[in-house]
Amino acid sequence: MVFARTSKAAQRLTDAFAGHTVDKRYLAVLQGEMKGERSLENWLLKDGATGNVRAVSENTPGAKRALLDTRPVASREGTTLTEVELHTGRAHQIRVQHKAAGFPLWGDSRYGGGKPGQQIALWAYKLTFAHPTQKTELTFRFLPPRDGAWRIYTDLLEEIGHE
Repeated sequence: MVFARTSKAAQRLTDAFAGHTVDKRYLAVLQGEMKGERSLENWLLKDGATGNVRAVSENTPGAKRALLDTRPVASREGTTLTEVELHTGRAHQIRVQHKAAGFPLWGDSRYGGGKPGQQIALWAYKLTFAHPTQKTELTFRFLPPRDGAWRIYTDLLEEIGHE
C-alpha cells in the first residue's frame, strides 16, 4: 500500500500504476513441484454472479488476456515456493493461472482444494516505483509470516528479504 502526501503525488502514483511502471512481485506456495521458470498466458472469464474466474478459450465472449511470469525458488515437501510477476492485472489471476497450469496455490479453498480457514499462500512482498517528485527508485519489501505453508521456507524468505 502506498500513500501520497499531496494530490499531485497521488495522481503521479495513480498514473504509474495505470501505466504499469510499478513493479509488484508476489510470493506464492504452490501445490506440487514446479520445475523451471514459466510464462503463463491464459484467457480469463469472470462470472458476475459468483465472482469466480476461470480459464477459457481465447474466443470466449468477455474473456480477457492474462499474462504472468512465475519463477520457482525452491521445492520442499511436495510444494514449490515461487516468485510471480504480473504483466496484466486480472481478478484472481495468480490463483487461476497456476491452477490451470496444474499447480494450485496452497490453502486456496476457492481454486485449489484448500481447507476452509486455511490461509492462502499468496503474498505481495515487493514494490518498486519511482518517487513521484524526486524520481528516485524506491523499493519496499514485506515478507510473509513464518507459519502455515511459509514455515518450511523460512530460511529462504530471509534471503529474499535481503536481496
